Amino acid sequence: MNSNALNAKYQSLPVEIQQLKSFVLFKHHVQNGEVKKRPYDWRGGKRGNDDPTLWLPMADAISKMVNRSDLGLAIYQSSSGISIDRDGRQLSLCIIDCDGFVAEIAGQSKMIPLGWDLIDRCKNSYAELSMSYRGIKLFVLTDMKPQGKLIFKLPANEFAEIYPDVKKYRDSHAVEVFFSGFWNALTGEVINSECSNLQFVPREELQEIFDYLASLAPQTAIQSQKRGDSAPSAIIPLPDKLGLIEALSKIDNQSEAIWNEIAWSLARVLGIDGLELFVCYSRGDYNGKPYPEYDEATVRDRYRRALDEVQKRPQGFGLGHLSRLSGIPLQTITRSISGAQAFTTDSGVTASELATKTFPPLEWVVDGVLPEGCYLLSARPKVGKSWLALQIC
Repeated sequence: MNSNALNAKYQSLPVEIQQLKSFVLFKHHVQNGEVKKRPYDWRGGKRGNDDPTLWLPMADAISKMVNRSDLGLAIYQSSSGISIDRDGRQLSLCIIDCDGFVAEIAGQSKMIPLGWDLIDRCKNSYAELSMSYRGIKLFVLTDMKPQGKLIFKLPANEFAEIYPDVKKYRDSHAVEVFFSGFWNALTGEVINSECSNLQFVPREELQEIFDYLASLAPQTAIQSQKRGDSAPSAIIPLPDKLGLIEALSKIDNQSEAIWNEIAWSLARVLGIDGLELFVCYSRGDYNGKPYPEYDEATVRDRYRRALDEVQKRPQGFGLGHLSRLSGIPLQTITRSISGAQAFTTDSGVTASELATKTFPPLEWVVDGVLPEGCYLLSARPKVGKSWLALQIC
């Protein structure tokens, strides 16, 4: 597509969005009838769209798409969200992604009533078709504070009977809400002329929309939650490795958004011990779907960044999110651990408890010199560390 055609395609975006400077690019292809998307590093590296050096004004981003049918335009919401000035007031951009709301019936696009209901509740704010033509995205301005991604699972809709193989009408039918930390593809294909401008939805009304969506969740599903999995009691069950692998085998490894969520979840639950699980998940070992452009260095770098990120945000995606994404019950992913092996919310032990505690006898590796445990043997070069280790052996 040439430059004029591309500019015309995205001219339907509201002016306030066109003026932003956080546009990014993504590559896309169709696999098994689904549009697969991943970030595109126009600098030639392997950076993700969370890298500010890849953010561009809209005109510059479009210029890099000329004559490239495999590239698309997206907008990135930073960790602090996107702030837009409206009459001297700073408002947050909220993107509501409705999966499985649209289908082609008898040669015409049809939308489920819930879609029109949400458009009405959002005061006919800007709404466009998704790339797959199976969903819509609503863009609103709000005074609600930016937060993490929200997911509202929905029961299968009427399109599921016509297209039983399309997951977005069945298992993946959901509404996802984005304020910060994600990128969203843009199509510029506005639903209708009445939905061409950004509208303001007060936080109270937006919360009512979220509560309404939560009330529609299937009875068997865990209701939508904000980022954060709080423990129901003082004992936090440890994840079972086989249970985690079973859950990861049910989770899509082709979506960058979900891939990021898995990195955060495993980093928050397992720390560095989750790295190899993340590598295997990313490669497609668990679900049997190899990632076409898998790069282990990129995967390991992403996980290390996730470890840093969860230190700054201790509350967030965890075991509960893995359960929601996979449909595997939390009890299957975890096992009950009691006593010293459990993670507890207790602050520690008192001095008197420690003084009266009975410890098992030491097991010696070298009698009277080296008991079992973890040690660091360190000294200046050439003073005999290796000889000492050899003699101990």
